[in-house]
Amino acid sequence: MATNKRIDELGSAAALAAADLVPIEQTTTALRTTLGAIATYVKTTITEMTAARVKTLYETNANSNEYDDAEQTKLAGIETSADVTDATNVTSAGAHMSAGTDIPVTDGGTGSSTASAARTALGLAIGTDVLPELAVVSTVDAEAGTATDERIWTAERVAEAIAALETGGSSMVLISSVSASESTTVDFTSGIDSTYDHYIITIASLVPGADAKQLLMRTTTDASNFDTTAGDYNWVTVGRAMDSSDLAGDSGASAVSFPMTQGTTPSDDAGATCNAVVQIYDPSSTLKTHVEWCVSWTDTAAAFNAVWGSGQRGAAENVDGVRFLMASDTIASGEFHLYGIKKS
Repeated sequence: MATNKRIDELGSAAALAAADLVPIEQTTTALRTTLGAIATYVKTTITEMTAARVKTLYETNANSNEYDDAEQTKLAGIETSADVTDATNVTSAGAHMSAGTDIPVTDGGTGSSTASAARTALGLAIGTDVLPELAVVSTVDAEAGTATDERIWTAERVAEAIAALETGGSSMVLISSVSASESTTVDFTSGIDSTYDHYIITIASLVPGADAKQLLMRTTTDASNFDTTAGDYNWVTVGRAMDSSDLAGDSGASAVSFPMTQGTTPSDDAGATCNAVVQIYDPSSTLKTHVEWCVSWTDTAAAFNAVWGSGQRGAAENVDGVRFLMASDTIASGEFHLYGIKKS
């Protein structure tokens, strides 16, 4: 059987044998088949190379994500050298920058760039909407009542404020104060003169040096020598005890002092005190000076008592001082204040 050979395998034409030759018709058929297969493959492959297929095949490569028209349009709308943190962009977005314009109060700011303007914008202006800072006042000045800052409430200013509430145009002015501490006497020998027609003395939290000692009051006409002669004082008292019993009313026409307590006497027990309000009328006149008092105290039996008394000096003389004392003992503690009632 003859073996078909390629042309390059054949020798010279003289060497060709009939068996080495392939009939023309066979060769044409084989070539036609081969060319048909190639054409079919090419046709099929070229037909599938659509834009979509090219896009899909391309994007299967790494770092080849789609860049569509919308993204291109978006990037085209960004300004050259854009900075999202500059003042213009921040403001257009409805926000505020700390280094930009003042932030309005309505947006949570103060609308100001200074502390003073900010307080005004917020309704906190010092001296208008809120009080200014209090002045620093020494303890000595505060206790002595010499502090000048008008907002420092010294004892004197408290008394003036209370007095200013009174009707009739009069007011109560603190003249002086004394704190008793194992004191034999408590004296007011200045401040009682013609400046006022009416004086009030308050006694708060008095504690006697010992039980069963009566609280007394005396006057002087020379701010030094207190009257202690029988007949210098005339007085009457009425009282009431906590148990609803009446303290025996009493009077005196030849006394050596005004008795502030009557019937029972203040106790020096812990928690027990004696308190009083004493009023002196027109002491600088040449008439007999009148005195009134209201006193309350806890006695040695732990009962509460109160007495109202009134009296006058035996002689018509100018009174310029008063003294308080416990009969034969001291005043262990207590606060005494002298006030003048301004003339209307």
